[in-house]
Amino acid sequence: MNWLKELFESETDNQKIEQKIVEKLKSDYVAKSDYDVVVQTKQALEGQIQQRDTDIQALKESAKDNADLQAEYQKLEKKYKADTANLQKQYLESRKNSAVDIAIMQAKGRNLKAIKALIDMEKVTLKEDGSIDGLDLDALKQSDGYLFDVETTKRVGSNSQQQGEFHTSADLKSQIEHSVFGE
Repeated sequence: MNWLKELFESETDNQKIEQKIVEKLKSDYVAKSDYDVVVQTKQALEGQIQQRDTDIQALKESAKDNADLQAEYQKLEKKYKADTANLQKQYLESRKNSAVDIAIMQAKGRNLKAIKALIDMEKVTLKEDGSIDGLDLDALKQSDGYLFDVETTKRVGSNSQQQGEFHTSADLKSQIEHSVFGE
């Protein structure tokens, strides 16, 4: 929570403080509703897998001597394996989409849906550690910068050395202090 302490020390305007807190929370934390959706999806998938295993075991025990049941068992086993692979693929796709959403929020994206429409999700892969490969938000910021919040810069200075240079608000503050107080 050092960022909060630093924020209160550097800012005095309550609206700016509130805005910066909201931005920090949006970029670093996932909404409870999004988290709950992922947890529910995971629990549903695990429940389906457990049911599949129970069905297979019950069918295996009852079909030991019957050739028709053996054939049905093999058919169901193939179906369940395909279903398991499909469910695993859906789960990984859900994790990848969530990771991309978080990366976009951390990059201060304004509209998730619009930004994701410009991303080739086939090239994006999710590593085991949760990091993302193939997602180049910097290039997207360059080509479609309007979709992202950016730090604003202003032209400042009447001094011949500084005229026309761009500075951030922190530079502007120090420049004013230097001009006024001579520090």
